[in-house]
Amino acid sequence: MKKARDIMHTHVVTTTPDKELSEVARILLEHDVPALPVLDEEGRIVGLIGESDLIHQDQKLHLPTMFFILDTPINFEPWKLEKEMRYLMGQKVADLMRRKVYTVSPDETIHEISDIIVERKQEIVPVEEEGNLIGIVGKKDIIRLHLHGEK
Repeated sequence: MKKARDIMHTHVVTTTPDKELSEVARILLEHDVPALPVLDEEGRIVGLIGESDLIHQDQKLHLPTMFFILDTPINFEPWKLEKEMRYLMGQKVADLMRRKVYTVSPDETIHEISDIIVERKQEIVPVEEEGNLIGIVGKKDIIRLHLHGEK
């Protein structure tokens, strides 16, 4: 069974929370990658930003569900409106990045990586060793295994 270390890319393009979104779009296109790990000043992963996040910013604003009690509007989902506004108005990576990032060790199996990609809707899976980013695995890396019959 192949492991993360067998298929990961060790040349990883990253970004920082203060980077402009237009720069991230350029990097994604220039390097033909679906997402970038976001690193803090110490080089630790603090998020991911990818194509889906940039596209989400172009969606329509979905207003939260409201109802009225005695002519008083009650908002059921105020946190959704705040999140939607942050996406629409965001200019920096920190405004759009996903802060919950699932990472794996170099010895993690392809099955576990596939679960993260599918179930967590994460375009890439960072590979860490002792808290350091050492590589990434993406959808294409797993698909490539099918091409060569190496699952």
